[in-house]
Amino acid sequence: MNQSYPAFVSFHSLSNCFGYAKLLTAINATNALSSVNEQFNGPLLGSFRMRSCDNPNIYCDLQLFGQLPFTNVFINSVFAEVSGFQERQEVILEKMNCKTYCSYIEVAPRTDNDYSVIAQSQASIENEFLNQIRLVSQNMIIPHFLSPGVYVQFRILNIVPATGSSVVLNNNTELHVQTVVEGSKSDEKANMAHKVSSIVQDLSTKGFLSNYVVKLEKSPIIGRVLPKKIVMSWVNEGLEQLDKNTIYIAGRDNSPYPEHGIVEVRTRTKGEREEHIQFYYLHRTTTTSITKKTDKLNNSLSHMFDSLKLENRQHCVDGSGSLEPYVNIKMYSVPESRICTLKFCDVMIDKETLTWAQEFDMTKLLVKSIQNQLQGNPFILSVRGKELDVPLIDKAIRVKLYPSIKGLVKRWTEDTCFLLEQTTQLVFRKAAEPKLQVAEPEVPTRRRKRKDHSDYLEHSKPETSNNNHTENFGLLQTEEFVQIGSHSKFLSELDKICREGKQHVMLLGGNGYGKTTFVKKLAHRLAYNSSATFCKVIPCSLLKGRSADVIEKLLTESFSELELKKPSCLFLDDIDVILPQIDQEQRHLAMEKVVSVFSRKLRATGVTVVLVAQRLSTVNEGFVEQVMRTRPIVSKKIELGPLTKYC
Repeated sequence: MNQSYPAFVSFHSLSNCFGYAKLLTAINATNALSSVNEQFNGPLLGSFRMRSCDNPNIYCDLQLFGQLPFTNVFINSVFAEVSGFQERQEVILEKMNCKTYCSYIEVAPRTDNDYSVIAQSQASIENEFLNQIRLVSQNMIIPHFLSPGVYVQFRILNIVPATGSSVVLNNNTELHVQTVVEGSKSDEKANMAHKVSSIVQDLSTKGFLSNYVVKLEKSPIIGRVLPKKIVMSWVNEGLEQLDKNTIYIAGRDNSPYPEHGIVEVRTRTKGEREEHIQFYYLHRTTTTSITKKTDKLNNSLSHMFDSLKLENRQHCVDGSGSLEPYVNIKMYSVPESRICTLKFCDVMIDKETLTWAQEFDMTKLLVKSIQNQLQGNPFILSVRGKELDVPLIDKAIRVKLYPSIKGLVKRWTEDTCFLLEQTTQLVFRKAAEPKLQVAEPEVPTRRRKRKDHSDYLEHSKPETSNNNHTENFGLLQTEEFVQIGSHSKFLSELDKICREGKQHVMLLGGNGYGKTTFVKKLAHRLAYNSSATFCKVIPCSLLKGRSADVIEKLLTESFSELELKKPSCLFLDDIDVILPQIDQEQRHLAMEKVVSVFSRKLRATGVTVVLVAQRLSTVNEGFVEQVMRTRPIVSKKIELGPLTKYC
């Protein structure tokens, strides 16, 4: 049985890479953490892998001394930094059964500066190495302290016997520090140092990139993007902590810590055939209680994802706000071979702004402003680049970042994910000016212009968000409505029908009976139910007099959007205005076409449609015959009585 212990990281000032376990209570925690003369002792508890709760891909192996139980693990601050840990960070310590002893180990310096120090202190390093560390693994980064204030960093290059797990060093282990041959010329020494540094840098990059690989239990994971209003109704605090480059979804079952990595996201919006491909960070929340109680954002997201569940899909939160709400996105894991760290990045700015920045020496401020936004995760770029608003003094400058192939060692393709980090050198360039298109002169015509479908959309399109996405009709409503009395007994029944999306409903009620209020109440309830149903309304009175072709085009576009955003519901208000009862003795070809369009669309769609009319007798007889009698597709009829009778 695996033994795991939650703890918090604390720092000690000892010059070694061992860990010390201590139990700190609420009374002595402050004094113990601030004491620089703290004595660490106790028996060896064993070999442990210390793993970050925030990102399980960040871990280090160490030997732990002390006693059980414990709340804090004290490690050297330099060792913590090179391993990716911070003070007071929550970690999980997983006990390992390490019985393999190392007979030979080869280490190399990480940088040229480390190399120059090692060349002068190799003998002392070999004598003191085992006093500072006893547990190592392949590609591990470790500091070695020459004195309390001086240290160098090593990368473990080779271990004998070769193994993928950690090994224990003992007095019989042979240590080899990779260095140049004594007596070589200074230029040869410099070349060798550069080669060694390059090798280690490549290994460091490889280890760094592995932190951004997340393994998905199935490929792809399909997520439905939740709108901001829904997220705000669940996440009361911590909403500002959402990262603009991250998508948040529920974690695996019984996951003790969040998962974090890069995913490829494919989306398709209304009217598009090809999928858009973008890269995002994926954050999967914890699903167990082993997490910080103060992590209100994670707790709120976990509760929301647990409450808003879908079949064969998951709800997700887009931190950037660039993805269209309610659409389904496909998320694929990105292997390490497709992730590449940039050494150079082109920053494209329009000619006028670039001239101004260079003239007044503002490029340094631009670089600093961009780097300030890299304090968290690196920027993720595709070959198509990324637009970014860079704050500068009293304004923001829009730039576009493009990956540069200069200095890249790894082979890249159209599907490569590029990382722009703090060490990436930014190169400012003038953005290409768009080609001017010469407009052809308009030829006057005597043909009378007839209002078409686009004119109708211009005057009757619903409210949209800042990103020009269609707003959910249910989210536009508030709860401060006139009371609907006993009409409310139908809400639960219709809520279930609309979520299943397999039936159509006819809602009847005379003037003043509260049909409009009831529809708003129902849409509001659907928008905030466990399926976060997307609702859309079409006021049919605005379609009166339109041709069958215009109506068919509108219905086709509406059903196409609703299919992409399922579960969804369409309200056809005042259906009896556009499909009125007419004299059966006379044929109305135009009306027959409209009836045919509505019946065909209702029969073909998998979206629930609520048809609102005054009375069944006011609706076109041919339409009623087709959808409710001959081959019924409207399976539910609800008649609302007057409000005064029920209130």
